[in-house]
Amino acid sequence: MVTEELNSSRKKVLLVSACSPFPWDMGIKARIYNLIKALGARTDLAFFCAAQDKSEIESARKLNKYCKDVQAILAPNRKSIWHRMYYYARYVFQSVIWAVPRDYYYANLPPFKKQLELYISGHSFDVIIFEYWYWTEVLKKAKTSYTIIDTNDVQFERFQRIGNLNARRSFFLRWWERCQLMRYKEEEIKAFKKCDDIIAVTETDKQTIKKLLNTDQDFLVVSTGVDTEYFQPLLDRAEEGTIVFFGEMSGKANVEAALYFYSEVLPKIREKIQDVKFLIVGANPSKEIIELQRDAQVEVTGFVEDLRPHLARGEVCVCPFKYSYGQRGRLYEVMAMEIPVVVTSPTIEGMGLKQGEGILIKDTAREMAEAVIHILENKAFSRELGQKGRRFVVENKSVHRTFEKFAEHVVNVE
Repeated sequence: MVTEELNSSRKKVLLVSACSPFPWDMGIKARIYNLIKALGARTDLAFFCAAQDKSEIESARKLNKYCKDVQAILAPNRKSIWHRMYYYARYVFQSVIWAVPRDYYYANLPPFKKQLELYISGHSFDVIIFEYWYWTEVLKKAKTSYTIIDTNDVQFERFQRIGNLNARRSFFLRWWERCQLMRYKEEEIKAFKKCDDIIAVTETDKQTIKKLLNTDQDFLVVSTGVDTEYFQPLLDRAEEGTIVFFGEMSGKANVEAALYFYSEVLPKIREKIQDVKFLIVGANPSKEIIELQRDAQVEVTGFVEDLRPHLARGEVCVCPFKYSYGQRGRLYEVMAMEIPVVVTSPTIEGMGLKQGEGILIKDTAREMAEAVIHILENKAFSRELGQKGRRFVVENKSVHRTFEKFAEHVVNVE
């Protein structure tokens, strides 16, 4: 989908992603969309991504208002059920034999990789930005461009932390996961070394990357920002006694956190307040999450086009994650709506948040339950906490403070 030639005097930039920003059902998609808007205002931007179906290709047309060129390519494994089975069988084989990381494998499916390489070879881009690190092989084709990896997190660390939580595994499974983790780390470091620049999402991630690369090079930190004009308070929509959980609900971390809250924290809240509702907002809910609706006081929305009216139903949001990685940018969206949040310490690691700045930090089930009860029973305290949260986001995590800083960095690349 070409809208006009890349021929202005502004920097010519290509943004590459393994997914389209639409539908807006994951945190990474919000980051990509806001980044496209910021880059499109300052550069001649082209966007190249894999689409999961034809509707995503059509939806990508919305980006023409920000981009000079949009290329949404149907992922090879999504063309038919037979393509899916074929590429999955290849992945299983390569994963078992060579411990090939899943994300790396699917981002580099030969037909898609060839189209991307041809596109890069056929244009003269000043800067090419890759979302995540998976593009090690493609980086070889971008020798004449300044290349940037927008990390989103240090991925091998995330998988390592997830693995550490799964204690009940066979010896063989632990050994295989260790091989996968070593390969993941090896490929991630290789990609970091091949690019010219790296964007970290937290200061913690930046220090980890510098240590991995044994370098003193300073990398820019760009948090996942929030459109604070879009995510405004809708306090009149709040429903009495409603607790909201928000996230993409097929992801392991989100599923575990929601199940933990339901089984360990919610019963303690019900000891004091019986008539509370647990509202789970997010796309692609797993079977375990859907089955929670056997409880009449649990509601699972699934994918919704506009998150705001659903989030606004909550008097409080809960984020009881057991480990940290990258940045949970969607937490800032909730805070921007003046909804108070109760979190565990790992949830906000590296995010610059402090106790009382829109959040309460509680690490045990009993402490979290007591904090939620306090918010539900004290409207003035809840209102003040929510206002502090929005103030923090506006002052520190707005689009201006984050993605426009990213765009400025790209514009100033020599």
